[in-house]
Amino acid sequence: GYDSAYWKDMKAKHGLDLMVTGHRHQQELWHAASTSKYIRSFMQTSQWDGSAPACFVTGGGGGIISQKFQYADYGHDLLWYGFFHLTMHKDWLQIELVDTDGLVKGNVTIYPRRSKGYKAASAARLRTEGGLCESCCGDTNNPFNKVCTWGYAPWMSCVGCPGCNTTPA
Repeated sequence: GYDSAYWKDMKAKHGLDLMVTGHRHQQELWHAASTSKYIRSFMQTSQWDGSAPACFVTGGGGGIISQKFQYADYGHDLLWYGFFHLTMHKDWLQIELVDTDGLVKGNVTIYPRRSKGYKAASAARLRTEGGLCESCCGDTNNPFNKVCTWGYAPWMSCVGCPGCNTTPA
């Protein structure tokens, strides 16, 4: 999700529709209409919206122990454990986030370049109301001096909560 300008350019110029990544030990489905505050916070920080490729993070599938963040709103578009199911058609690709009980907990459909669906999805902007910064910033796992905009990788997840705005660099 970092370097969104590069990925947006790849989508616009070369038709990159989907980015699959990992490392965080959970399942995340990034799309502009996400209702997850956790996902939206990362997308907002990264300036990731419909003009960027659809993205999913897969990393919480088979381990006995996985990361679990107390402040994350697990459920829709974000799971501790699960998998992704992709259905491909010549006119679309559907991505479903599936939990360990086989229930779909998030989905998005992406479309080929120059189609009506592609144009609409590319114009989608991220819902920005209500991030979850206030529930995690400043705790022992996410100290202000690392999380906030003057922090450093791999944190760089500030969404401008009051603590970040008042904490000196």
